[in-house]
Amino acid sequence: MKLVFLFFPLIVYGKSFYVTSELDTINGYIGDIIKWTIKIENSQGKSIRFPNLKTNNPNIIIKSQKFLYDNSTDILNGVEFEIMVWDTGKYVTPDYSLEILSDNGNSERFFDLEPINFQIASILLDQKETNYKNMKGPVRVRSVFPILEILSWISIGLIFLTIVWIWGKREKPYFKKINYRISETPFEQASRRLDKLDTTLLKKEYYTKLSHIIREYVERKYFIRTLEMTTKEIEENVDIFQINQNSFLEMVKFLYDADYVKYAREIPDENKMIEDKNKIELLINDI
Repeated sequence: MKLVFLFFPLIVYGKSFYVTSELDTINGYIGDIIKWTIKIENSQGKSIRFPNLKTNNPNIIIKSQKFLYDNSTDILNGVEFEIMVWDTGKYVTPDYSLEILSDNGNSERFFDLEPINFQIASILLDQKETNYKNMKGPVRVRSVFPILEILSWISIGLIFLTIVWIWGKREKPYFKKINYRISETPFEQASRRLDKLDTTLLKKEYYTKLSHIIREYVERKYFIRTLEMTTKEIEENVDIFQINQNSFLEMVKFLYDADYVKYAREIPDENKMIEDKNKIELLINDI
């Protein structure tokens, strides 16, 4: 609801004009912005000065002041104040006077406006629950010195350096390639190794070397990775070996026997060892 005071007419040295003073509401709540508008109409070219608004009431705060101009003539014809009150009760607008100027710009007289009464209430009065509400917990305040952020960045840096250090310490995989430029033929190399093989070796070591000789011979001659294949894989891939059926079966049988000695701890006698060595020698000649 607006409250308007109209002064009509105001006669100054034979010239009359109108002054309006209004509030946009006379019933507000704590913290509401109340607009107080003062306008001059039919000023007859008379110059009016609108001074700044001041108040001695500590509960009333002047938020802003804005001058108003006539849209058609662009002449100053009013002022608008924004008032805010921080306590309940009945109040009046602060004392305010318009300064009327002469033609040469000097002050002729002051015109005091009548105060306007208005009332401020609490918003809690419009609510059903009027008891005190629960207190809110403390609000976390950002630290001036960001210790947590600095520690986080230091931790990230240490983790990154650790990753780099571990990455540099890793051992690169080394794959030893077979040198196919050996001057010896596969048959010569296998025969030489068989001649040097001593039956006095430990049985496990003996069969390990004997198995390696036949595997290496087949790999070098037929370019099949028999050193990397298990005995079962060799048996299942018979089609890729260009070997006659009997010789292939004899080789697979020997490889299984050698595996039993190497991994199942089977202990052959010396005659068996010599017999298996002769078998490998025959296979080298036949394959």
